[in-house]
Amino acid sequence: MTSEYLKHTRSLEELDALFERDRITAAKIASALYKHEIATAITNIGEIHQIANARIQADSQVASAKMMTNAEVASAVLMSKAEAEILKIQHEVNSHSPKEDLLDGMIAEISRISSDEIKENAQKSIDAIKGEAERAINQLKSNATKAIEEINMLAESTTTKVIESAETAKAKLQQEQEQERTPEEIGQHAKVEADKILVEAKATSQELRDLTDTISQNVKDIVANSTQTINDAVAASERRIIETRNNALLRIEETVNNLFPD
Repeated sequence: MTSEYLKHTRSLEELDALFERDRITAAKIASALYKHEIATAITNIGEIHQIANARIQADSQVASAKMMTNAEVASAVLMSKAEAEILKIQHEVNSHSPKEDLLDGMIAEISRISSDEIKENAQKSIDAIKGEAERAINQLKSNATKAIEEINMLAESTTTKVIESAETAKAKLQQEQEQERTPEEIGQHAKVEADKILVEAKATSQELRDLTDTISQNVKDIVANSTQTINDAVAASERRIIETRNNALLRIEETVNNLFPD
């Protein structure tokens, strides 16, 4: 069956005008599609960015809180150790005559051993917290690296697809421009559209690249801030343990001095 369109004779100009309208429409649709692709990529990258930042910040806060808790537990253990040693010293004193020659040496040895154990336990607690902090920081960096890689891959794949599609569209417009039936003014218009579509695609893709660079740097900044939060928690934990250690040692020393005043 012959279509109604083919039943009528069309002039070359009319056909060219119709084709020109189709090409312009196609160019505009292509441009809109490229912008949509970029906009979709930006939205997806934004989501990756938000999730990564939230996870990094949450992990650093959890790690910091855990370190502070561990420091309090370690401090309580140190003081308990000191009190236990004090009771041991008092028991030795009560079990022996004050005139026994070996009593002073026994108490001095108990005090020395107790002090050394408290110092060692304090250092082990500090080292454990520092080790935990290092693992937490490494995990933050790993999560950030994965997020940045995912962002870059998405941006790269999108820009590559958009640019390649725009170059294909430009080639198609130029090919149509070179057809013998195309009047000069129509061909010139096609050339403008061909150049415009690629320029717009490259400009929009560059915006995505710039945004990707900004977001990647922001993720790195969040990691740096979160790392500092953890390091601050480590420093505070160490101060707390050292303070408790010193108080524990002082308690033992004061107990011995009170039992054996000069």
